[in-house]
Amino acid sequence: MKMKLIVLLIAVVSVNAFGGEKLDILWNDGPKNRCFRHVQQNHDVADMETEYLQNDDCPIISRRQTSSRCDSFGNNGYCPLWNVITYGWDISDKDRSPGWSLWNISGGWGSPLEIALINNTQGLPDPCKLREVSFSWEWPDLSLKRTNEGKPITLGDITSLEVEFKAKVANKSKPLCTYPSTLYVSQDVVVRFPNDISYSIGVLVFNFGNIDMNSIHCKDENSTDKECEAKRNDEIFFTNYDELDPNKCFQEKKCQTILHGDKLSSNARYLDELYQENKFEFLSLFKNEKYLPKPPAPYTWNDATITHIQLVNHSRGGNLRVDVKDQHVNSLPSNSIKSIKCDGVRCFFSSAD
Repeated sequence: MKMKLIVLLIAVVSVNAFGGEKLDILWNDGPKNRCFRHVQQNHDVADMETEYLQNDDCPIISRRQTSSRCDSFGNNGYCPLWNVITYGWDISDKDRSPGWSLWNISGGWGSPLEIALINNTQGLPDPCKLREVSFSWEWPDLSLKRTNEGKPITLGDITSLEVEFKAKVANKSKPLCTYPSTLYVSQDVVVRFPNDISYSIGVLVFNFGNIDMNSIHCKDENSTDKECEAKRNDEIFFTNYDELDPNKCFQEKKCQTILHGDKLSSNARYLDELYQENKFEFLSLFKNEKYLPKPPAPYTWNDATITHIQLVNHSRGGNLRVDVKDQHVNSLPSNSIKSIKCDGVRCFFSSAD
């Protein structure tokens, strides 16, 4: 019965996608199933999938489409629908303090999940070393819908990319690191071009102490007081993109900018102890050359594959718990998408009528 219900919901959303209505590009919006794995990240080290996963609550839409993909997820024929990513933490730090945790507060098995991301860095020997805990929708896993040819959705396939979620800060402590003081939450979207250069744009929705990374090191760069004041007052929280040298971030293989949500939109709701609903349109942010460079030649936005849509808990020397639920990623298909085709289980973008 649960399986039939999931298929019906996908078909209804797909039928309503055209005529100006938005389409949720997540297979399992919410999410509604505890079908995930843990990915461990550290500086200058390749990402590593750990043994921490849950694969007994995976609906049929998450069944793998190739024989080799997701082998590490267990021999049950499924791929994870979402990931928990930690940066700077090891699997041995799970459910410890200092350490990190992922709590499934409620839901699963077809019922919307409420999830807690816990990032406790207070008490570490180096309080200024950055640690992150993220909820992440990802490609090439089965988080995001595809074209009917099995290809990923690109920014050229859509005319809007609206990320919507509800979140709250359930627990926080003042960070012990003072330079830079770090206890903040961002909603990020990452795309990748065929030359493996990634563009990341994030929007800040919690910022303990109202710090501004873009201006905190301004004097270190021999900037004038006027230049530093301008950085303090603009909407950019952090960036590695230099408008005067747009190719500089290409050398790092990643161009990244995080924006102050409250300066970006009057409708932004900074998180507190009660759930706040936020909604941000990311396609226009990617294409704003104040925030990120033009696509690396010879590519265009049509070549930019969406790889990560994630809520990130960042901490240096402080404790921070963020609860999240009701996540959706809505888009309007571009003129290159003529229809939505369904195979009885999944529905896909199609360039054919």
